[in-house]
Amino acid sequence: MLCLLQVPSTEDEWREVARDFSELWNFPNCVGALDGKRVLIQAPKNSGSLYYDYKQQFSTVLLALVDARYRFLYIDVGAYGRQSDAGVFSNSILSDALAQNTVGFPTPEPLPGTTISAPYVVVSDDAFPMKTYMLKPYPGRLYDDYKSRVFNYRLSRARRVVENAFGIMASRWRVLRGRMSVCPDTANKVVLASCALHNYLMTPSEGSSNSTRVYCPEGTADTEDTQTGSVIDGSWRSDDASGDKWLDIRQQGNRGHTACAKQVRDLYRDYFAGTGNVPWQDNMI
Repeated sequence: MLCLLQVPSTEDEWREVARDFSELWNFPNCVGALDGKRVLIQAPKNSGSLYYDYKQQFSTVLLALVDARYRFLYIDVGAYGRQSDAGVFSNSILSDALAQNTVGFPTPEPLPGTTISAPYVVVSDDAFPMKTYMLKPYPGRLYDDYKSRVFNYRLSRARRVVENAFGIMASRWRVLRGRMSVCPDTANKVVLASCALHNYLMTPSEGSSNSTRVYCPEGTADTEDTQTGSVIDGSWRSDDASGDKWLDIRQQGNRGHTACAKQVRDLYRDYFAGTGNVPWQDNMI
């Protein structure tokens, strides 16, 4: 697998990422949104079923951690399409780095307006395991109470940045939209190059943001109408609807959360339904 690491290296750099998530997406102590996509490729010669995925297509997997401004902090591309989602993540450098905190997350700090310390976390969907440093939604079939619905909304709001990062990139670099007629190694390099170019164009140059506005004009990413309680699709979604799409990685459901991880999720749930509420959240659930 090929990896691109642009992960912050100091606690202050992680706090800067968290500050953006708090200011832009109202999710404090969040240091990234995690997701994965399957990149379609032609069937490699003599590869058997290694790249044959659950959609009966041949693919490699792109795993990414994204910041609050749709930029990639970390990517891992090249896992076999047949691998399970848990396997892709557990075999990544990021998994070990998060588990051992070799990435240098700050120690737990109080949530805004409280004296309750909470760990810094990554937000993800149900495809990933829940850890004390990784939050996923409450399963709706088991938790349909007000607080859990609020938490799921607030988490999805922050997590949507990674989905939009994939969509923005694929809408601009159309080689990612279809099936690549190249060998897996070449396809992986194309994805790496696309991610690097995406980050470059999503980072305003000093004194100017023209490149970002041209690359990602207003309306490209999803927005919210908090009065009507609806999410307005970004333009990349309608563009993506015509032709081949990137495939989501398959969701696995509840895989036995640890007690400590549940406590962390409950802590954020209670905060979002209490001191950390935002005025429009009831409209959105």
